[in-house]
Amino acid sequence: DLGPTLAPASAAQFIQGLETLDLRVARHTATALAVAEHLAGHPAVARVHHPGVAGHPSAALAARDFPDGVGSVFSFDLACGPEAVAPFLDALELFQLVVNVGDARSLVSHPATMTHCRLTRQQREAAGIAETTVRLSIGLECPDDLIADLDRALAVVSATGPTVPATTPAVPETAAVTQEVR
Repeated sequence: DLGPTLAPASAAQFIQGLETLDLRVARHTATALAVAEHLAGHPAVARVHHPGVAGHPSAALAARDFPDGVGSVFSFDLACGPEAVAPFLDALELFQLVVNVGDARSLVSHPATMTHCRLTRQQREAAGIAETTVRLSIGLECPDDLIADLDRALAVVSATGPTVPATTPAVPETAAVTQEVR
């Protein structure tokens, strides 16, 4: 009377997905924290934007309000120039380069040229998005495999040139990355 009804097979799949949702979210969250903590100690990473990582400005608030974790999507800034973003993304093997977030598989995006490309440099800066910011959406893969994939790609970045100190905004005046990143 009020609208469409799911087909029986679709309803069964939906129910099955709901039955395991808490397990999947717990895995996503725990893996994301492990990856974020690893990246926070990596020399090719300038900053990690994950409130579960010690030293993050919102760590105490996140611990109080989200005792089971803060989810599986976070970003980090490469400690390099913007010319290293495309080689970094190309070197990833497990992470899929896509615009969306929230999947069973791990995803990566480059906000400056994808989701926030229509904003001005100043608007992106105000939102905390540099040309070297990379967003991750952690999936259900083994944390060690994801970390190894990121380490491999970060080794490519480290070999491409000089790094930018963590205190220096990594937002360039040019849009060269836009042309290099898919």
